[in-house]
Amino acid sequence: MQLPEKALSALKERGHSGSYKIIGSKVHLDDGNIFLFKSAPRSSAEQMIGEAMSICDMSSALPGICPALIDSSLDSDDSDFYMLTEWHDLGGSGSRMMELGKELAQMHLNGTEKSGRFGYKMPTYCGETKFNNTWSDNWIDFLNNDRFLYLFEQICGKNGSRDVEIWKLGQTLMNKTVPSLLSGIDVKPSLLHGDLWAGNASFSRTTNRPVIFDACSFYGHNEAELGICMMFGGFGSKFFEGYHSVYPKAEPVDEYDQRIKLYELIHHLNHYAIFGGMYRSGAVSMMKSLNRYTESK
Repeated sequence: MQLPEKALSALKERGHSGSYKIIGSKVHLDDGNIFLFKSAPRSSAEQMIGEAMSICDMSSALPGICPALIDSSLDSDDSDFYMLTEWHDLGGSGSRMMELGKELAQMHLNGTEKSGRFGYKMPTYCGETKFNNTWSDNWIDFLNNDRFLYLFEQICGKNGSRDVEIWKLGQTLMNKTVPSLLSGIDVKPSLLHGDLWAGNASFSRTTNRPVIFDACSFYGHNEAELGICMMFGGFGSKFFEGYHSVYPKAEPVDEYDQRIKLYELIHHLNHYAIFGGMYRSGAVSMMKSLNRYTESK
């Protein structure tokens, strides 16, 4: 495999020249530097293109928060798509989770959608699931249509016949619970990573900073980012303490936990849609709990 000439030129502009070899997805230069190279036929590269756009926007919002995009064929019509990014030597550092929380919050504050819309310029993929990210002026509408309804239809079918229980719980959730929890909040669209579980965050020995990767970005409520952080754990209280020291919890604060549970539910539903029944009981339990909370208000 050979690097495209444009990618070689981009490396040369950064002071790298000479020979190289590609092993797997790593580009090893003879000066000792390493970069990551991915390519695919453009006809099947939509997920990769979404990741490249996410990298561009996250890097613009907070330089260094993710491996920088060195070069790509985003602006061409070539039959193959490629992206060349920085490579980081990663290593866990649980003692620095507060720093990760603060940097993520700063990215959310900096990465605003100027016209106040929710969505994204193109589809992005959370795992195998393609989210269309259709622009909306209203967060509740975006959340219900582009996330919840979309996932309920993936799981239950268009009329709900494949899983009637989840479909009925979902109708209550969208019609009552979501408006009840979110109608009173002044939500500003923030640039989100979109799939920030612990496996997509680490610390870079290369830059001595937190780093996040494998993004599927969109503009949404900043608290929506934190749902999947809760799903698998691995972040800890210091992460959330650091995050909210920079970006405080939205009012009403006493419903913060319910909102985070609502946002975590998206990922339980997505995992059920992708992997099947092992995630069903968790999703059902969360919907029942959220709906009961709303009914008791």
